[in-house]
Amino acid sequence: MNSDLTNKFCPRPFDHFEIDRNGNVWVCCSRWLPLSIGNLNDSNVEDIIRSVGAREVKKSILDGGFKYCDKSMCPDIISGTLPDKDSPYLQQPRYQTETVYDPTFFALTNDESCNLSCPSCRVKKINRTSGEIYEKIVSQNNRILDYLKKKTKENPEREYWLHVTGSGDPFGSKAYRELLFNFDGREYPNLRLNLQTNGVMFTQKYWNMMEKCHGNLHTILVSFDAAKEDTYNITRRDGDWKTLNKNIEMLGKKRKEGFLKELRVDYVVQDHNYVEMPDFVDNMDKVDFIDTYHFQKIVDWGTYPPNEFEKRAVWLDSHPEHLNFLEVLKDDRLRNDKIWWGNVAEFYNKAHSK
Repeated sequence: MNSDLTNKFCPRPFDHFEIDRNGNVWVCCSRWLPLSIGNLNDSNVEDIIRSVGAREVKKSILDGGFKYCDKSMCPDIISGTLPDKDSPYLQQPRYQTETVYDPTFFALTNDESCNLSCPSCRVKKINRTSGEIYEKIVSQNNRILDYLKKKTKENPEREYWLHVTGSGDPFGSKAYRELLFNFDGREYPNLRLNLQTNGVMFTQKYWNMMEKCHGNLHTILVSFDAAKEDTYNITRRDGDWKTLNKNIEMLGKKRKEGFLKELRVDYVVQDHNYVEMPDFVDNMDKVDFIDTYHFQKIVDWGTYPPNEFEKRAVWLDSHPEHLNFLEVLKDDRLRNDKIWWGNVAEFYNKAHSK
């Protein structure tokens, strides 16, 4: 990892607007850049965009300090994929000053509802279908969607993005599910839709129910976290291995048919599954039209008891299986052009430097 970021740039805080379960808004994943710029429960979208916090974060990028970023977690910092400040596409005026913040990428992570209860994410299943919290989520979603509809109409030549979701599942959540089924994206052809899902409920039936926004779909991210069913039953608690694999085959066909621009599969690396990383690549190579295999470190979201997370984090030098983890990373099957190593890159490089 290069610690000198003076001549590097990150466009995300200039483009990104993400809302979490408490209504807090972030200009990046909150784990990578843990400074909220406002709260949608007591401000509107426009006021948050103009906030002091938004300007401060952008200033920290422009001065090369990346003051608010968690440099130990950000996959672009760790993997060295941040663009240089003089990159041609960064010469747009909106990237030259902290006073301009006109986000194009909106991420809904305000509902934790999910059909799974993965140990890396939560201690029990969460399913909000009514009540005050549910109504607040629906209201927040509608306000963001109304803002996006307005912006896409005002700027028909510009692309906007809606990402659902990094907090639960788009189909395990009633609020997100109904948004996707009811949204007529044909009226907003410059709005791109990304879906991040565990894949179990993303069946042909639900695909068909999203017909009105098929033309808006861009990227689908599907979480696996295992290469074998027994391991999957640990890492993706309450999931269904056979259904997941049936659905990824279906999505691969949709990618082949041109409905999607990218189909990505995700793998959260931990003690339970790191030895299966090469097998996972083998499995995914058998599915047509998957574009990217993304590996990332497990994150402590506060779901583990004290000292439990350290047992999962095999990349720690102190972990008893750390050396074996490095040996697994040397497997030739992991020399695959489809792999994006993200924040695992430093360990892959470490394994291959020996």
